[in-house]
Amino acid sequence: MISTQKILSMASEDYGEMSGEEMFEYLTDKGLGKWADTFKEKSVIKLSELKDYDFMAEIGIDQAEDRQKILDSILKILPVAPKVFNDPIHGHMELHPLLVKIIETPQFQRLRYLKQLGAGYLVYPGASHNRFEHSIGSLGYAMTWDMDPFPMCLRQCSKQQGKPGRGSGVDDEGMWHEAAEDLVFIKEMIKPPEAQEESSPQYKGRPKEKSFLYEIVANERNGIDVDKFDYFARDSYHLGIKNNFDHGCFIKFARVCEVDGQKHICTRDKEVNNLSDLFHTRYSLHRRAYQHKVVKIIEHMGVYSLLTIAEAF
Repeated sequence: MISTQKILSMASEDYGEMSGEEMFEYLTDKGLGKWADTFKEKSVIKLSELKDYDFMAEIGIDQAEDRQKILDSILKILPVAPKVFNDPIHGHMELHPLLVKIIETPQFQRLRYLKQLGAGYLVYPGASHNRFEHSIGSLGYAMTWDMDPFPMCLRQCSKQQGKPGRGSGVDDEGMWHEAAEDLVFIKEMIKPPEAQEESSPQYKGRPKEKSFLYEIVANERNGIDVDKFDYFARDSYHLGIKNNFDHGCFIKFARVCEVDGQKHICTRDKEVNNLSDLFHTRYSLHRRAYQHKVVKIIEHMGVYSLLTIAEAF
């Protein structure tokens, strides 16, 4: 017997395609075995074709009532189409249907109203971008590592929701309907476990041989991660400040190596100058924008105003 959850996973991974054998097992499981043999011999079935009455009649299911029963069942597992985002930094990004579902949640959509640079846009008019586009951009960088993007996407949303003064986005396990280990993985990336003396943190969300995955989105070890790749490129673009760091070159030469018994993301020694540009860009952004004296004055004025109002009540 094949479960609906397994069928949903298969359909989503292939953007709505199933083999004839999988369709046969699914229809049999749902009490629709009367028509299951019709699909068994087919190599690939596009679920979207099942909404086409001409296609259904062609394969021998010509009764409207029969077609409707099959269609009603299939529509429950039919995934949404992939969505293309046109990003000024990454260009066109095609995202998996399940990622689109996550992006459409109220928790993720809330990021549209959080300025990436806070009061910085009052000094730099072009810096009006938000945490929504930064989160999607970070996801774009994470996907270039050819890894499972779903925990990365959830973690990026949760990280932005969980800034000081904002509620965490992963307080209950049922909200995301994620597997238990993925939920632990996400929480550990937001708040890593404390390391024991002269040893690395002991993670539970991923086995020891996969510990390097914690260095992709939020690298507590050296600070080189896709979150910085995106906000350096994005902030520089909107601020009009040059960014010389080449993330593509870094990712191309990156390898997972074992260092002192622990797996880490490492790169070639020839990349030292590129990494120097990364940290120089960070220094330049802080000096010229993040710590700009007028920006800090505006922030202090805003805090003072709120404290004064709070005292009045």
